Amino acid sequence: MTTYRTITCPQCRFAKTVPADTIPAAVTSVTCPQCGTSFALEEPALPPAPPPSPSLPADHGHKEGRHTLNFHFSGAAREYFGIWIVNTVLKIVTFGIYSAWAKVRKRRWFYGNTWLDGHAFEYLADPKALFKGWLIGVGALMLYSAAGKIDPLLAIPAGLALFLAIPWVIVRSRMFNNRNSSHRNIRFGFRANYREAYTVYAWLPLLSLLSLGLLYPYTVYRQRKFHVEQSSFGSAPLRFDAKARDYYRVYAGASLWFVLILGIIGVAATLLLQGAPGLKNPRDLHLLLGPMLVLLYIGMLMLSVVFTVYLKVRLANLTWNGTCLGSGRFASSLRIQDLLWLYISNLVAIALTLGLMIPWAAVRLARYRCAHLVFIHEGPLDNFLADAQGKKVGAAGEELADLFDVGVEIGL
Repeated sequence: MTTYRTITCPQCRFAKTVPADTIPAAVTSVTCPQCGTSFALEEPALPPAPPPSPSLPADHGHKEGRHTLNFHFSGAAREYFGIWIVNTVLKIVTFGIYSAWAKVRKRRWFYGNTWLDGHAFEYLADPKALFKGWLIGVGALMLYSAAGKIDPLLAIPAGLALFLAIPWVIVRSRMFNNRNSSHRNIRFGFRANYREAYTVYAWLPLLSLLSLGLLYPYTVYRQRKFHVEQSSFGSAPLRFDAKARDYYRVYAGASLWFVLILGIIGVAATLLLQGAPGLKNPRDLHLLLGPMLVLLYIGMLMLSVVFTVYLKVRLANLTWNGTCLGSGRFASSLRIQDLLWLYISNLVAIALTLGLMIPWAAVRLARYRCAHLVFIHEGPLDNFLADAQGKKVGAAGEELADLFDVGVEIGL
C-alpha cells in the first residue's frame, strides 16, 4: 500500500502531500515553493489519535481489529486561485454557458485533493452532460418567470409545479453526483426512491409549516436519513443510526443561543438608553438613533453568524457520526469555536480583498473539515466491491437544482 507524507513549511504553513517513496533518502532539506524558505526535512511523526466523538462510545475505534483512517486535504489556495479566477471570468464572458465546465473543473480539483487511505477521490462527470442539463434548467427557469409576467394567476400553478418537482430534482441531482464520484475506482450510488423523496421533501415540510415549526427537526432528520440510506459505495449500502430526538436536542440548543444573544442585545440597548448623558429631554432621544441602529445591526449579524455556525457544526457532527458503511462508521469532531473563527476571518479577508480571497477561504474550510473526519472500520477497504450494474444518469436534475437554488444540505 502506498503511504503518503505531508510536508509543511514552518514559515507560511504551505503544505503538500506526496507519496513517501518518491522522496530520495539523501534529501535532508526542502525549499517552500510559496515563500522560498528552506527548512530541514525531519522524520515524520506518528499522527495524533483523532479526538473522541461525543456521539460515539469512549472505546470506539480502539477495539481489536479496528483501524482508523484519516481524511486529508492536500490542495493549496494558490493552485485553486488559478482555477477559480478562470472559471469566474469565463462564466461572465459566456453569460453562464461555461458554468458546466467550471463546475467540473472545481469539483475535480477538490475531489482530487481529498484523500482517504492513501487514495484521492475522483469526480468523473462529463461537462457536456451537465451543459445539456443546464439548457433544460434555463428553459424551465424562463418558463417559470414568464408565467408570472404573462398572467399573475399563472404564477400559482407554476409555483405548485415547481414545488412538486423539487423531490424529483433532488433525487436526480444526487444520483448524478454519486454516480460520477469514486474512490479507488469504486463509484458511489444513489437509489431512486421517489416515494420517500416526496414524503421528506414535500409532505413533511408542509406538515412542519402547519405545526408552526414543531415538526421541523423531525423533517431535517428524515431528509438526512433519506440521503444516507439511499446512498451506497459500490455494492455496499450506507446506514444511518442517529435518532430524531438527537435533532430536537440540536435545535433546542440553537434556540437557547438565539434567546441568549437576543437578551444580550436587549440589555445593551437598555443600558445605552439609561446611561446616555445629557438626554433629560425625551425629544433628544433621536440623538441615539444612530448608535442604536449600529448596535442592532451588529447584534443581529452576531446572532445570525453564531446561530448558523452552531447548527452547521452540530448537524454535521450528528449526521456523520450516525453514518455507517459496512463494518465501519464515520466520526466527525468539528468544533463550534473553530468554525466560528474560520467563518469570521474568511468573511473579513474576502471583504478586504473584494472577493479575491474566496479561494483561500474555500481551501481553509475544506482542510479543516477533512482534518476532523475519520473512518473507523474493520478490515481493508478492498472488501467493498464496485457495483457493476450502474446506469448512466442524466444531469438535468443537477442543473435544475442549481438554477432553482434547491440546496441539499446534509453535512456530508
